[in-house]
Amino acid sequence: MKTSLQHVLPEPVSDEVEVAMLEKMRSKMWTACSMLVTVVRAMEAEFGKDHVHRIAREALHQVKPGSADTLGAPQQELVQLVVGLEKGCAGTHEWSRRETTPDAVGYAFTSCMWADAFRGLDAADIGQWICEGDDAGARSQHPDLRCRLTKTLMAGDDHCNHVFHVAGSE
Repeated sequence: MKTSLQHVLPEPVSDEVEVAMLEKMRSKMWTACSMLVTVVRAMEAEFGKDHVHRIAREALHQVKPGSADTLGAPQQELVQLVVGLEKGCAGTHEWSRRETTPDAVGYAFTSCMWADAFRGLDAADIGQWICEGDDAGARSQHPDLRCRLTKTLMAGDDHCNHVFHVAGSE
């Protein structure tokens, strides 16, 4: 599915304005990614790649769950998670839903602005942290949610195969 910012903007904009907005977003994303890559590569040179990557993964994959008293059933939270995901990816990603059940929603992402940026910077190893962080993001939404991911554009696969699901439902 080719997505558009029109799905998340409060008012319609022309195609030209949407293109300009996406280009500005892309430029800012590339700048931020470039800065991160510069810092990480400097830290790798000083402290060793394996050490820096281990610490970064541990920090980025920590779960910061919401308040337990405001959580709904995992299936309800799954719906909220994927609604937010699709809104957040509008205009910057292309995908199709491959699976929709009460306990799982699976996607095939065929285009991703993050993958474009990190691969363009020859830093897919750093960008992969974002992909891997989707499980922590799911668990942050609800402790019984997970994300299974075995293919990523970042790693050079033809698509990312995210499956957000209720733990134990597989």
